[in-house]
Amino acid sequence: MHRLCRLGGHPSPAWLEAWSDVETLKLVSPIKKSKAPTERWPKVPRIEYPEDRLVQSYYARHPEARDHPVLLDSFDPPPARIFAWRQLRLMREQGLSRKEAQRIVEEREEKEMAQKRSEASNQNIMMQVQRQEERALINALNRLPDS
Repeated sequence: MHRLCRLGGHPSPAWLEAWSDVETLKLVSPIKKSKAPTERWPKVPRIEYPEDRLVQSYYARHPEARDHPVLLDSFDPPPARIFAWRQLRLMREQGLSRKEAQRIVEEREEKEMAQKRSEASNQNIMMQVQRQEERALINALNRLPDS
């Protein structure tokens, strides 16, 4: 800007004199510069949760669980994390080993799945009964004389 104003290419702004009195600021970098490009930035520590190892072991036992879709607008965690939370809670509250807690949580999940399957089959039976009743009602209405 100084050169442009001195050469007459631009009128001198009011702030130019004040700006020229201020020494140029030297930015102090908290990062030590080294010759190696990989050491330029400090390494950010990896965030690990207590259940991360349990989640990884769940995925190792159930690789199909990795394909479970994650809804980005949902706060529901994936099934592997829920399993790991249950396992971790048993390990902390009851002092169980990782294998024992895993076995107990798997048994409980199997019971829950069996109960859900039976509920679904009960709903299917109810739907079949309702369809049969609906057909019988329609047939009875069709046999009535028109008035």
